[in-house]
Amino acid sequence: MKKGRVEIASLYHADTLINNVLVQQSNFPFIYDADLDILIGKDNDTLLKIKPKRTDKCFLQHTENDEKFLRKWLTERPDEKIINFIKDLIEADSEVEWTGYRILAAINPSKGNTYWRFELFSKHPKSTTAVYSGELAPNVLSGHPKKMTFTE
Repeated sequence: MKKGRVEIASLYHADTLINNVLVQQSNFPFIYDADLDILIGKDNDTLLKIKPKRTDKCFLQHTENDEKFLRKWLTERPDEKIINFIKDLIEADSEVEWTGYRILAAINPSKGNTYWRFELFSKHPKSTTAVYSGELAPNVLSGHPKKMTFTE
């Protein structure tokens, strides 16, 4: 288990053509204190392999659609609903107060479909970890010239 201050990789925002681009984040760190804070995450392709029926049901229950329409759903929902969706989807500990989230995407170049990564963050009350929202944040790189096209 990681201890001390942990830096999370910087990512490009969602108009770029690379893996693990930021789709959306709220109250998410660049560097966090692994002794106090909690960070967890899972990929949708892993969830679909391990528990396909549960994953499909979760998407349908929260978004009323499948993962192909996730990006549109995200833009229309408050952070609380998004956190609840991610908590349910990745089966996060319900006893933890999740204070932030980040959703990343990657495009499979051979198939053209989108892979999603869902991450939750819990900032401890005694933590001095700085958190960020949106794409204009220190944990997001910008200026990549190519576009990322989501399959929706």
